[in-house]
Amino acid sequence: MRLRTAIALVLMSWTGLSAGAQDSVITRKLDRIDRLQQWLDAVEQHELGTTDDPLLRVASWDRNTLWLVWQDVGSVVSLVREPDIGVFYTPIEAEPLSGIFRLPPNRLRSRVIPYGRNDITRLKLIAKQVVDRGGENRILKRGATLHAEIAVLGPDTPPPDPARQPRSDSVMLFLADGQQTGIEDANVQWEMGRRLLDKVKPKGSRKLGNDPGADETVRLWYLASNIYMQSVEQGDAWHVDRSVQLFPQDPEVLFVAACAREVFSGPQIQGVLLSTTLARELFNLYGDEGEELRRAEKLYREALERDPNRAEARIRLGRVLNRRGRHQDAIVELRRATMATKNRLLLYYGNLFLGEAADALGLTEEARRAYERAGELFELAQSPRLALSSMATRAGDRSGALAAIETVLGGDQPERADDPWWSYYTSQTRDIEGVWTALRVAVTSEGAR
Repeated sequence: MRLRTAIALVLMSWTGLSAGAQDSVITRKLDRIDRLQQWLDAVEQHELGTTDDPLLRVASWDRNTLWLVWQDVGSVVSLVREPDIGVFYTPIEAEPLSGIFRLPPNRLRSRVIPYGRNDITRLKLIAKQVVDRGGENRILKRGATLHAEIAVLGPDTPPPDPARQPRSDSVMLFLADGQQTGIEDANVQWEMGRRLLDKVKPKGSRKLGNDPGADETVRLWYLASNIYMQSVEQGDAWHVDRSVQLFPQDPEVLFVAACAREVFSGPQIQGVLLSTTLARELFNLYGDEGEELRRAEKLYREALERDPNRAEARIRLGRVLNRRGRHQDAIVELRRATMATKNRLLLYYGNLFLGEAADALGLTEEARRAYERAGELFELAQSPRLALSSMATRAGDRSGALAAIETVLGGDQPERADDPWWSYYTSQTRDIEGVWTALRVAVTSEGAR
């Protein structure tokens, strides 16, 4: 199976301008406040779920432009919450939209944003418009969703200029079959979305500062974005970590994060960690196989503590325990999970992993029954038949070994859909449309007044 995985490392118009008025702005050199108004226009005009002109317009902006927009949005948020403020600060970054927010807050340094008097006057007018349109939280969430949809629906990022030095602090590493095949600057859209949502403070929050972890739309944004990344086999450890930081009690967030860590433990990621020529400190958010399996187990258990009926988490926990050599613990979890669900796909995985655990402990009859149940659920699946053949071979039963795989050997070229095992690492994303629909409904419900 060819696996193409990308790892991100640290490694009506808003302003009331008509089309003609917008053209008149574009004919002269835009200043940063003009660009902020263009961004606000796009946030208002973008139809969620579509690749429309507002999305494409913002998608064409470079890293530095987005960085300035993010600063100016922050200034508008400050003015909405403290109208009399006159000085605005931004963190010092070596490069726009770097990974500085992975650092502890006490290590961040700030500088004053060099606004002129006219800039501040215009920012105050925009802040008033933001209030009239429904408040700063609405703009932050709509903006973050726009940037998420650029990452999902927008055009491919053009290849980077090879002469550009240095690279950004975040890079995307392309893999195939556990081998590094390319590297380029990471997409900044997810970083932009995270930074916007970091400024959310729900109206009922009692925290002194921002409180994005108390907001349901923010939770849905992290769920949708993580599920999308897993569906296309992208790994961004910081994105996963940040979702858990914000929602440490949410079973859905914990489950999706556990799935990501399980993927990070696999050979497609671990092979690159061992073979890449890049500096190992670029991968400091990724552990070795044992560490990632421990993280996955911890997150699966935390998800199950909060939702014991989540059978899929229990089945995946069983597989992680198998990989850690704790087969008896795996059997306990897998027996319980397969008795608690009627979902055909989950029963297939549960019986496949139960067979593996029982076989490892010499429980031959239980292993055989589990593999047979898996094979009955998906009659064209190779994995349970190969397992049964292997068991027969080890028992000296050559005719039984051949009989177990006759249908596999004599059939047509197998398809990926024949055996759910081939899509195990992405099967947890099968409700991706439902999650994205929930996010778009939540964002739309915060309509303008």
